[in-house]
Amino acid sequence: MKLCECGCGQEVSKNNNKYLHGHNSKGKHLSEEHKNKISESKKNKCFSEKHKKKISESKKGKKLSEEHKKKISNGRKGIIFSEEHKKKISESKKK
Repeated sequence: MKLCECGCGQEVSKNNNKYLHGHNSKGKHLSEEHKNKISESKKNKCFSEKHKKKISESKKGKKLSEEHKKKISNGRKGIIFSEEHKKKISESKKK
């Protein structure tokens, strides 16, 4: 039999299937170690200007719910910026 392509090592029920049911979505079957590896590999990725523009365009005009705004706000509370960073923010706001 053919093994699930997610890497779990289990056999798929049919030869033409790539994954077991649910193994291709949202990483529910992944171990914490594997999730951390994926997370680390995605950090510090550089996107091309073209890709950045596409992402920006796709997010324009979308409204956030009040609940979502509150969650973002709570997540950013307590962040301490260095003096250098504060200066950069200040300069960018003056233009």
